[in-house]
Amino acid sequence: MSKLVDRPALLDRYRSGTTDLDDAVAGVTDAELDRPQASGGWTARQVVHHLADSESMAYVRLRRLIAEDDPVIQGYDEPEWTRRLHYDRPIARSRASRCTRWSSATSPRLQTR
Repeated sequence: MSKLVDRPALLDRYRSGTTDLDDAVAGVTDAELDRPQASGGWTARQVVHHLADSESMAYVRLRRLIAEDDPVIQGYDEPEWTRRLHYDRPIARSRASRCTRWSSATSPRLQTR
C-alpha cells in the first residue's frame, strides 16, 4: 500500500535544503570534507559540489517540463562532471550558488500551481 505524500511538507523540506546543507558543513575541516564515506565513494566535498550542479540541472528540467510541449530532459555523466569540474576545489562557491538558492526558493512555487 502506498502512503499519501504530504506535498506542502516536502516542498518546505526542499526550500530549507540550502540552509540544512550550510548547517551540515559548518565547521567541518578540509580533512573531514575529503574523507570518502565508503570505499570508492564520494567525499563530502564532492557531494556539496554535486548538489549544486544537480540543483542547476533540476532548475532547467523543471522549467522545460512546464514550458515545453515535448521537453527533452538531458542527463549528464556525474563521474565525468566530478573530474572535469574539479570537485576537489573549495566548497564556498557551490554553497553560495545563486542558482541553487534561487531555485530552492522559487521552484516550490511553480510546483504548487
